[in-house]
Amino acid sequence: MTKLLVPRSLAQMDARLTTAFIQQNLGFDLDSIDPENEFFHPANTMEQVFGLADRAYKKKEGDIEAGITSLSKSDYQSLLDSNKCASFRQFFEAIPTD
Repeated sequence: MTKLLVPRSLAQMDARLTTAFIQQNLGFDLDSIDPENEFFHPANTMEQVFGLADRAYKKKEGDIEAGITSLSKSDYQSLLDSNKCASFRQFFEAIPTD
């Protein structure tokens, strides 16, 4: 789920991790880019983002949970509506609705 670089989720993990702070320190704007197309190794990017908040990211369950536990259904819907992360759309559409 590292492709779910949802800015709200990051800011809820640590208030410093705003899109402006990330852009200032790492040079990319999570509000305007498609992480799936922008980052060849998204885990490396997550390590950099977590590092801004003095946290480690090692692709472990706890790291991933920290990034998604604060997300709501509307956050997932917003990602779906954004036309970013095509693999998320494929995942979402594969979920049975009945």
